[in-house]
Order: sequence, then structure tokens, then C-alpha cells
Amino acid sequence: MTPSPCCSALDRRQFLVAGLAGGAAALAGCATPLMRGQTPEEDAPADVKTIELVGDLTRPIGLNWLKIESVALVTNLPNTGSDPPPGDARERLKTEMMTHQIREADKILASPTTSLVL
Repeated sequence: MTPSPCCSALDRRQFLVAGLAGGAAALAGCATPLMRGQTPEEDAPADVKTIELVGDLTRPIGLNWLKIESVALVTNLPNTGSDPPPGDARERLKTEMMTHQIREADKILASPTTSLVL
């Protein structure tokens, strides 16, 4: 015996209506503020020793102002450079130039195309 076409269409309509109503109820249920929350976690027993983490022992730094200063050599100036006067900055720059194996640092510093900058 085969089902008649009108019965299968009616069954399908009922199924679709039930599905839509169930879907709407599920969506409405998710949006209500009366949802049951998760069960609260049980507190650790008092006799269990807590683990000490790195964050418990350290503190952030860098919240204070700090001035950082250095010397540098600017090159390829259009004859607007100058020979820096004797002093700590000149000596620091000459020391830095020696670490990079630059010879004749005094001659380079005296050039009008270079200048010492802080």
C-alpha cells in the first residue's frame, strides 16, 4: 500500500511547521535572561598548597620616565656641517667610529659635509 500524495504533503507541512516553531522556541530560549548558568566551581580544599607562579613574584617596570641619549654622525650635508668642539660627545663619537674601524676620525669630523648630532 502506497501513501496518497495528499497525506505525504500534509505530513511534510506538519514537519516543517514543527521545525520552524521548534527553531523559534530554541532561539527565544537562548535570548532569555533566565538561562541557568554554569555550576559554580568548588573551592580548593584548605589543605592544598597553592602553586607560586612567576607573576606572583615579578612586577612591571618601565612606568617611569627614562632619558636615552646617544651620539651619531650625519653625512652628505650640503656644506652645512661643522667641526664639533672638544668634549664628551666628540670623544664618544670618535670611540664609536673606532669600533667600526673608521680611520682618520678627526678629519671626517672636521669636514663641512658631516656633523655630530645627539
